Amino acid sequence: MPERWERELGKLGREEMPAGVRVRAEEGPRAESMPPPRQRAVAAGVAFAVFLAAGAFAFQALRPIGGGRLAGDPSEPMLTDATVTFHESDLEYNPDLPYAELMVNGMTVRGQFDSLSWRNADIDTDRPTYVDPLSFPLGSRVVIAGDADAVAGTFADPSTRDPIQDLPLTDLDGYVMAEPGEYFLVFEAKWAPDVVPFYFPIKVRPVEPDLTDADAELSITAYPFEAVMTYGGQRSAIQELDGSWTTEDGKAQETHGLFSGIAEWARLQIPVGTPLQISGNWEDWRNHLEPGGGRVTPNDQGALAFPSSAGTFNWRMTAAWPQGEAEFVFGVELLDRGLDSPAQSPSSTPADNSSLASVSLEIHGLDGSAGRPVAVALFGAQREEGCVQWFEWQQLDGTIETGGGNLACDEVQLDLELVAGKAIELSGDFADAQIHFNWPDTGQLEVDHVPKEAVGRGISIMIIEVQWPQGQATFIFWVEVVKADGG
Repeated sequence: MPERWERELGKLGREEMPAGVRVRAEEGPRAESMPPPRQRAVAAGVAFAVFLAAGAFAFQALRPIGGGRLAGDPSEPMLTDATVTFHESDLEYNPDLPYAELMVNGMTVRGQFDSLSWRNADIDTDRPTYVDPLSFPLGSRVVIAGDADAVAGTFADPSTRDPIQDLPLTDLDGYVMAEPGEYFLVFEAKWAPDVVPFYFPIKVRPVEPDLTDADAELSITAYPFEAVMTYGGQRSAIQELDGSWTTEDGKAQETHGLFSGIAEWARLQIPVGTPLQISGNWEDWRNHLEPGGGRVTPNDQGALAFPSSAGTFNWRMTAAWPQGEAEFVFGVELLDRGLDSPAQSPSSTPADNSSLASVSLEIHGLDGSAGRPVAVALFGAQREEGCVQWFEWQQLDGTIETGGGNLACDEVQLDLELVAGKAIELSGDFADAQIHFNWPDTGQLEVDHVPKEAVGRGISIMIIEVQWPQGQATFIFWVEVVKADGG
């Protein structure tokens, strides 16, 4: 057994079972003539170890990976995407050994052993072999069932069996969130005091999204926290980055995740403007996209929807309950409708906007569904949400909320192509607003139109400073100003 696995299994063997992690479903009948496993006397010495080892070899030989029986036993748990069931006693082949089986796509296969320690005996078995892997679409759900005390899951290298990343498990299930490729899906099942690893060869494959799907769906679960988003056959499951919760007995629970970015393979592809249906028992939530500061907000029909700006984003969302709150992050790639890839920047697909009368800026402060103020610029077919550089807002209870300081506001990325001389019209719920332009080698210029001085200066900064009775905010747009003839 690799040294790292020994360390990991040792840690699991020393841990107490966390609340809510114990797998509960009792599966399969037990022979009435046989006492419960924990009451059977365990033969000691070499003879017992040899007997168990022989049984282990026998069941791997009799049930090779890739073989299986058709699912249909009514006592088996219902298949969602896949179900893995753990039994302390293998009544079918060797009642003195545990076993695990994985049921997927109507087939059931047994997990392979590595060397293990079981009931005071050290057992050597054949090395797990990577043959006939089961195919799992990215985001597949794995339901945990059986009589183990606790279960941990890991994706491992099929050659070395070294762990690559964890399979996050919540109360009764986990999700296959791993880069498409070949793995051993390894489950470490604990029947105190022993921990047994089971190996299943799998292949994770990408999902081709159905971009005609009408809605995206998000479900949010309270402690232990979980958020699952689906769209067009895609599914992404996220455990919280940070969370806090007060239990019924008054104990404070805190969780702290480590976020190092979203891998490209984990991003959900969703057309811009797609409505989002949210379920769960949360009482309040707030959200924003990074970079840019855009948000999921109500559309013209009053339904929550993703913004209309294409691009690649990290979507941060915080859900709150009376007992606490948690923050989640999803990777999303918002696609222009009818296109297979995000929209090109305005400068690479210029349109003749010289006949348009003005640039429109819609500005709104915080409300029941928003986590921060928002400014949206509209010019022709272009629609862009400004980056929130800074805001301050007084809540109804008198507390002051501040935010912004988004480093993405400092990243030069073209948002809009504007035509010189066009008026800039403001609308929204603000009390006062000022527009400034700033381009290289010059100071800040206050304007009410797109300045002709910015033509040929490259990318400029349009800064919107807004005031409300309850607070104030500063927005940033990166723009390029062209002549009326597009030159």
